[in-house]
Amino acid sequence: MSNNDTLQIMAILIGIVILAAAVYYGTSKHKELVEKGVIMERPENFAREVEIFTTSSDFKKLWNELNGMTYNTQVSYALSQNSNIIKYKGDGWEGVLKEESKNGEKYCYCFNFTHWGTRNGMNLSGVDMNTFLTSLEKAFLRLDPEVLLEKKLLKVKTSYKLF
Repeated sequence: MSNNDTLQIMAILIGIVILAAAVYYGTSKHKELVEKGVIMERPENFAREVEIFTTSSDFKKLWNELNGMTYNTQVSYALSQNSNIIKYKGDGWEGVLKEESKNGEKYCYCFNFTHWGTRNGMNLSGVDMNTFLTSLEKAFLRLDPEVLLEKKLLKVKTSYKLF
């Protein structure tokens, strides 16, 4: 075996060790965030789901709660002028929360992500989106401990850039 072969083997071993360390760090960080309650375990395609909240809280109460809370991630938001719609924008993602209907004393709100960046099919903002969604779900629970949550998978159109 020549020195060249030895160097190549060493380079491969070092690469494997670095990759293993990165995977370990990522999984331990994810586990830590779950244990702290910052994020929840979610399916990989959670960004393609619409979350439907049915609650007794009207939009004014909801807006006051959402406007004054800490989201645990960098996010900006704006209330639409003529309708009960809140548009959110995070680092690499966007989403919208809107009042869908009122049925007697129950209000129905829908949240879904409208845009997020991907690379090689992987969501680049998954942790931030999960953090935001966990904060939003907790806000609904604070307002109404009996809130109902239903999730539906959306059909999402994906665009690809070739060059």
